[in-house]
Amino acid sequence: MCTRKTYSLYVRNLEQGVITDVNPSGELLWQAGVYVGDRPGTGTGLRTVNACSLFEHAEALIDSGRALGTLYGIQRAA
Repeated sequence: MCTRKTYSLYVRNLEQGVITDVNPSGELLWQAGVYVGDRPGTGTGLRTVNACSLFEHAEALIDSGRALGTLYGIQRAA
């Protein structure tokens, strides 16, 4: 069951090189059965996701300290 929760956090700190990168969490979504449909490049390539399930998945990544590398990255100065 999905419940309403309120969180407060910075989306990203540009001064520290934080970049939004949710693509690595895509494979985790497939493995967890959150995505339903076809993977990109196969069949129709279309997939659906239940919004509550997606939220709970992202929440678990954040709460477990695994957001870095799955939801965001740090861009190193060149």
